[in-house]
Amino acid sequence: MRIRRFRKGDAVAASQIISRCFLTMDVGGNSPEGVQLQLEHNTPQELIARAETGAFFVAADGGEVIGIGGYGEGMVRTVFVEPDHHRHGIGTRIMKRVLSEARKNREYHLECWSTHVAEPFYAKLGFKRDDIVEFPTVSFVRMTLDLAENA
Repeated sequence: MRIRRFRKGDAVAASQIISRCFLTMDVGGNSPEGVQLQLEHNTPQELIARAETGAFFVAADGGEVIGIGGYGEGMVRTVFVEPDHHRHGIGTRIMKRVLSEARKNREYHLECWSTHVAEPFYAKLGFKRDDIVEFPTVSFVRMTLDLAENA
């Protein structure tokens, strides 16, 4: 398994991973309408557009994409791992690459709107909870990381 830069050809597989996560796991904080909005926000076209304005990576095992993650505009975005591959360190490896890239690009502060379930994952990476961001159909845990302190 290796972490490499996201390519346009990865978009369908990455979108499918995100869909499986939202449809098969209780990520917390999402109504059925909120889940539908998340699926619409993570289509292959949306992922390609997001990747063009940031640094995105995939975890690839052989030729299969099993995870995605990246950042742009000071925010961690779209970190998901195939449900069958959870708890194997893949998300951590993706995030270490994301954080390394952010430091290389002289980012000093990153924000993350985490699902409720993923909050402990980000906390292990040094992110600190700021507050809960609530919308009518979804809520997130807003977390921040000072990259200078967590080098």
